[in-house]
Amino acid sequence: VSKTFKKVCDEGGLFAHMCDTLWTRAKRLDNSLENGDRLTPPTMTSAQKLRLFEGTGCQCCDRHPLISFKWVFWAFGARLCERCSRVRMVPERDLLRDPDTLPEHYRGLRFSADRWSTMLDGAVAPGSKLYWRADVDERKSVTRERQKREREAQENEKKSSEKRRRKQIREEKLSQRDDVREQRKKDIIQMMTTTFNVTEAQLETSETYRKHSAMARPLTARFHRTHMRQILDELPEECRRRREN
Repeated sequence: VSKTFKKVCDEGGLFAHMCDTLWTRAKRLDNSLENGDRLTPPTMTSAQKLRLFEGTGCQCCDRHPLISFKWVFWAFGARLCERCSRVRMVPERDLLRDPDTLPEHYRGLRFSADRWSTMLDGAVAPGSKLYWRADVDERKSVTRERQKREREAQENEKKSSEKRRRKQIREEKLSQRDDVREQRKKDIIQMMTTTFNVTEAQLETSETYRKHSAMARPLTARFHRTHMRQILDELPEECRRRREN
């Protein structure tokens, strides 16, 4: 390929129309280019297609700079040697055998299925598919990130559920404790009113009684032995006389 042709293909710009014309004529001379043109990525220009087809050497390594390769994989817009092709691409059958590869990792991606793909794949049946390994790896990375987020979401939900369960148990225990304390308080009050012949309303007139009954800790069985004399002394005189009578 002449240096002038390479310059035209590389510069594009003002030579874009010329490249379009050259590419159209090249497709007329070689029928295989028509099929290749349909397979190329839509972002490729005519200049890039010309350089891809008429260029020399592998585009991924420096091992064969002067050899004109015709192993052009149009679907990927790449001209590769056999070694780089095996590194850069992966056969569909290998993906099917890989337990870590899901159908979503390669289905819908661009693939090459021309005669070069069949040769590299080593399959007898024509139309063997080769996928660009980087595209597959990128989808695998996306899947791993999604699975990681799902695992984190599950772990967070599990922790939240455990917190709610513990909170519910704690609230039930507190409710049971409050019920027990309330019942104990009622029993103590009933015992005091029965034993000392006073009513609960009369007990409420005592400051000591009001202070202790308002505490979070309930009245205990020893309460009346410890504070009952003081409570009775704080009752109005009328209540004391009535209780004595």
